Amino acid sequence: MSGRDVVLSTTPPQVVALRNLADMLVSWPDGLPRPSIFAYSDRFDIDVSWHLTISCETYDEQKDAARDLIRHLGGRWRKNPNSDRMSFEQNRDGMNLRIDAARDAVCLRVVTGTETVTTEVPAQKAVEAHTLVEEREIVEWICEPVMTGEPVDPNAPQAVTS
Repeated sequence: MSGRDVVLSTTPPQVVALRNLADMLVSWPDGLPRPSIFAYSDRFDIDVSWHLTISCETYDEQKDAARDLIRHLGGRWRKNPNSDRMSFEQNRDGMNLRIDAARDAVCLRVVTGTETVTTEVPAQKAVEAHTLVEEREIVEWICEPVMTGEPVDPNAPQAVTS
């Protein structure tokens, strides 16, 4: 066996997760992006990911694919903002499902205010210690209306703060 081979344990949770994954893939509809799948020998779960920033060429394609995947897979999804990406995540049936898209493709950026941030900068070789004061925007990322095509309400309770 080479170093790249994956050895899966035969523990019941992982067997169940693999069966659930197989059932999901056998009935996968044409037209939906196919996932990347990772199984780890030291864990009992399976990572199933859709990287829409790679598989889709435009923001509109990412938005449509993310919306269609979420509708097809169903269930409740957590939103996880990460840099310039938004991840929609769900754990079920021994699988970690994750849909990654460009945040601007699937969410609306709403500035809700500003805040003053004060940072003490320590002395360095050519710079004395000083205080840096800057104004930063307070931003919320509203995803659901963009994903469904509904009008956007900036006061929507489903906003994701970053």
